Amino acid sequence: MALFKQTQTPELTFFCFLFVSVLLFEPAAATLVISPNRAQFFRYEQITLSCDESEGSVMRSTVSQTSQPCEGGFGDQTKTSCILKNVYPSDSGVYWCESKWVMSNKVNITVTAGNVILESSARPVTEGSEVTLKCSYRKRYESESTSEFEAVFFKNDAFVGKATGELTRNAQEGFYKCEHPTEGESPKSWLSVTDPPNLEKVVKTPPPPSAAAAAAPPPMSLTMLMCIILVFILYTAIIIVSVCAYQRWTRVKAERIYEHLTMQM
Repeated sequence: MALFKQTQTPELTFFCFLFVSVLLFEPAAATLVISPNRAQFFRYEQITLSCDESEGSVMRSTVSQTSQPCEGGFGDQTKTSCILKNVYPSDSGVYWCESKWVMSNKVNITVTAGNVILESSARPVTEGSEVTLKCSYRKRYESESTSEFEAVFFKNDAFVGKATGELTRNAQEGFYKCEHPTEGESPKSWLSVTDPPNLEKVVKTPPPPSAAAAAAPPPMSLTMLMCIILVFILYTAIIIVSVCAYQRWTRVKAERIYEHLTMQM
């Protein structure tokens, strides 16, 4: 009778499948969407927050509470959005989207009791692209604001320009604020900048390749390299599991032979 019968266990198949799934799994990035898209608000305005991922939940941290969910917490949760009505300075804080797998970028929202705000993008902008800065003034207890005045704009407390209405400039990361001629300054807001996409911008026709370059094999693509690495890791894992199984089999076989010899003595 055979002392050991080698079989393909489902545990080994499951282990291999799980190993490959973990390597290939890459959750999609979540993004917090703010409407209107700005980082500063007057008292009693309305803010609508939503997550571009269906399962994401809007969260916030303020001076008084940390990691507070919208639903049952600070806002009115609808099917797709979190609505903050009649916001107050106590609503100032850090907001983000959070799901089981991912967390979005965090955005600082400021609600001021003052009369001047800077309207700038709350979402990150691409470096080098044009960004619009707008200084708004609203009288106390009024619902409408105006930008029809000459405002002064600052970046990191350094003067960057004057404009009536809006100021358009190249996006640069930093703290921005604006100043009304008679009503004072707005709070500061951080403008976040992301790197531009890595695209080839050469328009002219490239020269024909030389004979040596034409004869050379094409370089290995990143996808092919990743596939080779993945296959290597997978085979290594299978070999390790097989060696462990073989060692266990030899140990069991040796024990049974020892028991058999002991019984004959």
